[in-house]
Amino acid sequence: MASLLKTIRPPRLRPRLSAFSTPPTLRRPTAPLPLIHMLKPTVQISQRAFSTQRPSPNHGQEISHEMPKMSWKDLGASRTVKIVVIIALSIVGTMETIFYVKLFMRKFFPSEEKPVEDGELAIEDAKKSTTEGRLPAMGFNSWNCFNEHINEEKFLTAAQQLVDLGLKDLGYTYVNIDDGWSDKDLWRDPETKRIIVDTNKFPDGISGLADKVHELGLKLGIYSDRGTKTCASYPGSMDYEEIDAKTFADWGVDYLKYDNCFIPDEEEDEYPWAPEWWNTTHDGNKIHAPESYDFSTSHSAQRYRTMRDALKRQDRIIQFGMCNWGHAHVEKWGNETAQSWRIWGDILPQWTGHKDHIAWGVMPILNHALFHLSQTNFWGHADMDMLEVGNGLTPAEDRSHFALWAILKSPLLIGTPLDKISPETLAVFKNKELIAFNQDESFGVPAWPYKWGVNADWTWNQTHPAEYYSGNSTAGLHVFMLNTLEETVTKTAVFDEVPGLDSTKKYIVHDMWSGEDIGIYEKEFSIPVESHDIAALRFNEASEGAEEPLKVQGSRGKNLQQPL
Repeated sequence: MASLLKTIRPPRLRPRLSAFSTPPTLRRPTAPLPLIHMLKPTVQISQRAFSTQRPSPNHGQEISHEMPKMSWKDLGASRTVKIVVIIALSIVGTMETIFYVKLFMRKFFPSEEKPVEDGELAIEDAKKSTTEGRLPAMGFNSWNCFNEHINEEKFLTAAQQLVDLGLKDLGYTYVNIDDGWSDKDLWRDPETKRIIVDTNKFPDGISGLADKVHELGLKLGIYSDRGTKTCASYPGSMDYEEIDAKTFADWGVDYLKYDNCFIPDEEEDEYPWAPEWWNTTHDGNKIHAPESYDFSTSHSAQRYRTMRDALKRQDRIIQFGMCNWGHAHVEKWGNETAQSWRIWGDILPQWTGHKDHIAWGVMPILNHALFHLSQTNFWGHADMDMLEVGNGLTPAEDRSHFALWAILKSPLLIGTPLDKISPETLAVFKNKELIAFNQDESFGVPAWPYKWGVNADWTWNQTHPAEYYSGNSTAGLHVFMLNTLEETVTKTAVFDEVPGLDSTKKYIVHDMWSGEDIGIYEKEFSIPVESHDIAALRFNEASEGAEEPLKVQGSRGKNLQQPL
């Protein structure tokens, strides 16, 4: 009886989720075992073992449950007990009938209310529903262009420019404050312990700025740190997570970037950063984590979960972006903690990095991101850091930088002064086709490299990472060919090599930069690509009798720039 009772559970038709849950995989609904079976003389139940996890030894096999024979005598029941049981069975039978009727009605006569699915988020206790964080965040962040030298005027200017330049309409909706917004001298209110805003920079406070940003139809983001201080030595949130989360919610904040500086020695991770392909920690010491070590138990994971849980308890949806630089194998626990998680150090406007930070350029970050692709999908995004487009890279490098961040489903946060932006830079940010790939509602996985190019496949190389990528979107199959060399190179997409292309078929090749069809091709397609530039192409199968479009001449470069 005890083992049988464990199988009886109330129906749960709406799984309870939070803004930080990985969405449930849809599985075949199963009804609870009817209680009436308990008192049948013999019951033979046969069901299939369905699983959304890895196949088990009996996956898909028939499982037979033989129920023991029972009788009133076996139960030793008195007349009173029999009456009570009969009444209970009547009630349960009625409830069970209602359950199956509801199940039938929901299946064949659905109401206007949608069930909770992959693209929906339910927080029942707060009576909130959102899809926030399902797709990579898009907007503006202040650090790359202003560092800590920020004020309300700069953010209002950025917000207004997002609207006036048409960027808001393309999905750039976050206006994110980075480090430097709080009072470096006063720190916290002695009574409430809330962080004190620097009113010289923000005379109306953060809540006043939030109101103005919201009036433009945009969202406001803010910055804090899991340590005792932020990276620029402003107050951090360690041991104040609950207070700070409540403060941010009260102010009307919509996004939190959470950094990783000034961690006390006792809070440092034993194995901060030990990717298998590098086998060193972040400080260069070769301290190998045991193979069985669970990085989700690290101090980093625990501290980030503390802030996650504090945010969940608020009556406001606040998207959570972790900035822990890839420490403690964040890809192993990041998706259950935040909507995005940084994979590397701070980006610089350099193609291959600076002499003091060789690993922080566009190519080193790309190289690192390629080893985190399997963890990126809806609700969880490997954050390659803010965009440096418009901050000193060449036009070709700007295009490649933006395209690579977009196709790998990284958040797209502009980091250049929008009131001084050039038409060429703006055109990169406004490429509708690359944005559509990044924000695709049906395909959450990023583009994948199908060939490395300069090096052998899956080579760890921070100068010449993978050059050939393919990926799907609702618009078709895409191929991206990067040129990491210092000269123009003709790049060829061989259909037999590209996953999803058929060498026996013809395809219309479309240039995602110019927005024009190039022509109909079969077996392969070649295009000259300038140094550090990238060809961004879409392939759609040509129908029988399709007319050949006018072929666009030229290389993948400035002459095929998409018009505004």
